[in-house]
Amino acid sequence: MNRKLKLCNAVAVLVAMLTFGSLAAADDKHPTVDLNDGWKKLLGSDLAGWKTAGKWAVEDGVLALKDRGGDIWTTDVYGDFVLDMEFKISKGGNSGVAVRVSPAPDVSSKMGKSWYQDGAMEVQILDSHGQKPNMHNCGSMYDLIAPTKNMAKPAGQWNRYTVTAKGSKVAVVFNGKQIIDMDLNDWPTAHKNPNGSRNKYSNPMKDFPRSGHILLQDHGNPVWFRNIYIKSL
Repeated sequence: MNRKLKLCNAVAVLVAMLTFGSLAAADDKHPTVDLNDGWKKLLGSDLAGWKTAGKWAVEDGVLALKDRGGDIWTTDVYGDFVLDMEFKISKGGNSGVAVRVSPAPDVSSKMGKSWYQDGAMEVQILDSHGQKPNMHNCGSMYDLIAPTKNMAKPAGQWNRYTVTAKGSKVAVVFNGKQIIDMDLNDWPTAHKNPNGSRNKYSNPMKDFPRSGHILLQDHGNPVWFRNIYIKSL
């Protein structure tokens, strides 16, 4: 790579950081966030602040899916925010982080299907270490846009997502690498992505809700979450 291209890439990264704001620094175990600087801890010692009909439990600060039974989502609603969290998935496992879920899922629905039918965005969680990036593996905005790079660690290892939503702009940093930078206004047509491929959504992304719940998906596979923080912008 020549010096000019390296400089262009560095400038692009800097512009993205300025656009979406400073993201919290972290080591491999615990994100470092200043709770006096607008950050809110979403996960405590129990399920306070969350709603589910499923079988989830908090053990030693880790939220775990114990058995299939339903998704789990925040009782509070968020619009523009930075969400910082860690997760790990089981071998062959599948899950996801849905943002701006509105309306809230029907708690009587076993799998809370309404959230993806109504147009919430899902950052995919999948055991896809080593695979070529596509619109369905880990780090993708599911069925909408592929990550620029597959940053997924092998199953059973902790990963970190930082998801920033600000107006129509959405960015995802995955294990320290920005892999999604999108503008919902670039999706003006239902069932159609900017590259011409088809997606499952019956509403165009430009019309997706600009606020909603944070939801963690029960896809029937063991999955774990910890150090979940959010900062409203």
